[in-house]
Amino acid sequence: MISRLVECLLSDERISGFPVRWILLVAALALSGCEIQTVPHAAILGKWKSNARLTLQSVNRTPGLSAMSRALLEDDFFGHLETEIRESDSRTISEKDNYDSGFEPYEVLEVTDDFVRIKAWNNFFQDYDERVLYLEGDCYYEIFKQFKFRQYFCRQAQ
Repeated sequence: MISRLVECLLSDERISGFPVRWILLVAALALSGCEIQTVPHAAILGKWKSNARLTLQSVNRTPGLSAMSRALLEDDFFGHLETEIRESDSRTISEKDNYDSGFEPYEVLEVTDDFVRIKAWNNFFQDYDERVLYLEGDCYYEIFKQFKFRQYFCRQAQ
């Protein structure tokens, strides 16, 4: 049986015009359980946690922040939020503040290799707003609109 498979892989045999080796390759991939990415925004799916170290590095590079704002942001402000992003909804949790947004729908507006732009519900402002999640390694960041620094979230181990 194996010798026949090897023979087919090395031959130019065709079935319905397709090389047998292609058919065998497709069959092998299907049987191996390889998952083909079909969700264009798959890069943002999963569980993420706010990264205080990376965010504070960005805060410290941001000009124009008052000393009081900087002190507030450096005082255990970041590192507590967790987000879970699924195909069509997401939620935010803060154990520090005993907060869980529940799963809220979002709409994908644009996907590139560098970012995913979405329209999502903002519980704080009680309105939809556009968010851009910039991809950087195992993290993504959003630009904190009021002060123009990056707030980082890094992927949690599953």
